[in-house]
Amino acid sequence: MKLIKLFLITFVAFAVSCGDSTRNDNGVSFTFFGWFQDDAGDVGATSGTLPLDGSGINSNNVQLFGGLQNNLTGQFIRIERAFHSYTVPGSSIRIPDTSVGVASFVRPPVVGTGDAVQSGTTLPTNAFTDAGAAYAGTSLVPPSIGQYISLNRSQLPELPFQMIITTYYEGVTSGGRRIQSNPIQLEIVVVSDLDLGGGAVDEGAPVDEVPVEDLP
Repeated sequence: MKLIKLFLITFVAFAVSCGDSTRNDNGVSFTFFGWFQDDAGDVGATSGTLPLDGSGINSNNVQLFGGLQNNLTGQFIRIERAFHSYTVPGSSIRIPDTSVGVASFVRPPVVGTGDAVQSGTTLPTNAFTDAGAAYAGTSLVPPSIGQYISLNRSQLPELPFQMIITTYYEGVTSGGRRIQSNPIQLEIVVVSDLDLGGGAVDEGAPVDEVPVEDLP
């Protein structure tokens, strides 16, 4: 009887630990391959400039598109959230981590002619086409974080200062498995809005333009 009870306890513990686990294989199955200014992936973004005025940060100025690649044959991925962490070198406080909702859908890669693996990469040749890839609109600095930065301005470095945003995505496969992407860092320089003329930031101004073919 003791052996039966021990077996049952072990089996239940195994089922609980494996039943609803989140898979993170460092981007092999679900790859986050970069930030973009548009939902077609034509213009890459490697850095940004964020104005800080008397009322804080305008979160509408910090929205980009995350390039997401599904490498799971025969399964789609429904993207649910993006998770952000923030690092400000020289700051006496730590900006809290946060997450934002994301509504995106990544189809499975096309299998067949033209799907050969490229030399030097694990991504198939369709990495930058519609099949198997998507560009998810994402807020990088949601209102709660913008307010936190404004309220704790005295404990942050003098303007301009550097803020590094580390992001990864989480979704659910059509097989019911929760899955996470690899993380990517984006460098933001927080400046006074007076340095930008005190007005709205041009849509293309906050980021460096990088052609897609130059991305790793």
